[in-house]
Amino acid sequence: MKRINEKVKDLIEVRSYQILHDFISDPAKTLSAYYFTDVTSDLMAKWLDKIVNVQSQNGTAFALAGYRGVGKSHFLATLGAIVSHPELRSRVTEAHVAASAQRLKRTRYAVGYVRRGTHETLLAELKDAIAKAFELDAATLGDSVIDLLNVVAEKAGEVPFVLVFDTAFERESRVARDDGVLLAEIAELATSLNMFVAVALDDDIAGADGINAAIVRNFTIDYLDQEHLYRIVDTHIFPKQRQMSPLLHEIYTNFREVMPNFQWSEQRFSALYPLHPIILETAPFVRLYAPDFALLGFAAEAGNKILGRPANSLIALDEVFDFTEQTLRKVEDLQDAFATYDRLNAEIVSNIPVMQRLQAKLILKGLLLLSLDGDGTTAAQICAAMLIFDENNPQNGLQMVENLLETFVSVLPEQIWRKTEEGREIRYSLKVSIKESLNNSLNEAIAHVSPDIVPKILWKIARERFTDWTFGDETEGKSTNWTDSQIVWRGGLRRGRLCWNLGSDETDWAQMPGNLEVTDWMVIISGENQIMPLTENTVEVPRVYWQHAPLRKDEIETILRYHILLNDETLRLEFGDQLRAAGHAHSLAIEKIWNRIFLGDGKLVIEGFDFNFSEEARNSQSLSKIFSTMLEPLFEMRFPAHPIFTQPLGMTEVSSLVSDLFSGTRQN
Repeated sequence: MKRINEKVKDLIEVRSYQILHDFISDPAKTLSAYYFTDVTSDLMAKWLDKIVNVQSQNGTAFALAGYRGVGKSHFLATLGAIVSHPELRSRVTEAHVAASAQRLKRTRYAVGYVRRGTHETLLAELKDAIAKAFELDAATLGDSVIDLLNVVAEKAGEVPFVLVFDTAFERESRVARDDGVLLAEIAELATSLNMFVAVALDDDIAGADGINAAIVRNFTIDYLDQEHLYRIVDTHIFPKQRQMSPLLHEIYTNFREVMPNFQWSEQRFSALYPLHPIILETAPFVRLYAPDFALLGFAAEAGNKILGRPANSLIALDEVFDFTEQTLRKVEDLQDAFATYDRLNAEIVSNIPVMQRLQAKLILKGLLLLSLDGDGTTAAQICAAMLIFDENNPQNGLQMVENLLETFVSVLPEQIWRKTEEGREIRYSLKVSIKESLNNSLNEAIAHVSPDIVPKILWKIARERFTDWTFGDETEGKSTNWTDSQIVWRGGLRRGRLCWNLGSDETDWAQMPGNLEVTDWMVIISGENQIMPLTENTVEVPRVYWQHAPLRKDEIETILRYHILLNDETLRLEFGDQLRAAGHAHSLAIEKIWNRIFLGDGKLVIEGFDFNFSEEARNSQSLSKIFSTMLEPLFEMRFPAHPIFTQPLGMTEVSSLVSDLFSGTRQN
């Protein structure tokens, strides 16, 4: 790559970010510090509308799921600030949210904040929240859920009461309880009261599956993924100088050339620049052990430090390590890993020639942080994460990392995990004793789990990934193998149907509910070798097969371990917090598996031709956007003369066209 004269400061502006830990004490500050994105504005408006529609004996319960650090607590506190302080509603600048906020009654809604982890039981925390909300003496309140909620109904009157459950920010460790059953009971009782219940699904109840399946039955669950963090970084933390986009493209292209394992998309690279994309992937694991680590605040602080560096510099994992090292060293579960780190640093890294010592230190720091997910990392992944490369010969940089990792293993073979599997690169990880025991228990347990569970887990991941994945859930007693959808093609709406045929070759498509006469397309999700037979009902509807790539043996084992983590109560009692951390790591791993087999290596078979998913489709957050992009060849082959409308053509526009064309009122 040619020498870059520009600095980071020539490409971006670094804006400050106000770090808040206590979102409840100052509602005005909480609201002003919250940055809305398309995803969170839609979600906030939806929840506010639900509160507006709550009536006596008609309550509702919603839950917000997502990885640690994704912003669940700030979202819930912002919701509470809007409903409880009418004077703040005028400060909402997001039009969509402001419109919903204005529909609220022009009065103060009482809000109770249940701070999980502040008492021994959730019931005690609920009592404390209700007492504070209505300025009551907690000692005078009852000791049952129904008694407490009856007090709420009496005190709140005609104005809905908003009850928010979230883990207390000042807790020193994760909440070691299973609160799912009691939360479900509260939600069920709330349906007969004038209440809106909101829950942040923290890592001990996240996913709401298995042991906590009662949450699924009683809560409407929305998912807040990391996608909106990319938008916040791009828009509010590191806004870009758009005229410098060609240089950003050049930097990205060069990274892909010199580091073949630099697999992040250009879209995400450009949005996060100068923050390395690996940091957003690693941040949830860092927060598992360092709850005070605030990604956006870290990014703003680190961004100011690199403004004077060359434009091809990134904020990488070593700066995350330096930022959190003191906190991580105090975590009991990481004592063994840091003991290994210190020995390797003293016995190997310090003896390396000065010119190579810096890179060796980077590799060691990256190895420790990338070991936090429990699955380890490869030499190529460390190269990409720590930006270690030889521009003249990319293999030299990779070989140097491999050699150093093998040296680490040879010196401390009992402290470093080295895993070899056929068809996969060697993986390395600093060992944590409790993780070793848990991994052994999981490997023993999956031998007794049927592979039939795999399609169900893949279904679950898809439901969490896509906002418009509206297949009926089995617990709802609805059909679960098809859903209607629509896409935009050349400005017109095309109705279609998405069918789930994974894990079964016996679906009776002839019995599928009607409306196929107005269906323009049908996508069938199937395995690599599954074929859907032709039927009279569907022969006229263009069929597209969405075939996923084969699952590797290690991926199947990861999915089965995840199922065990969700459902095995014995392991939960034995491993406690570590089980929750493992569940978090596995959920991330499964999401990557899903993206690989369905989008990265998956394909659509259209009219007998195979189509790989474009980068735009792989990064889409809804099924409609994916199919709007990927089904273009289908309609272009069938309707090549179809006009192109610059805006979506709906019923209003069609009515206007018909009226104007045929009434003679606007002949010109």
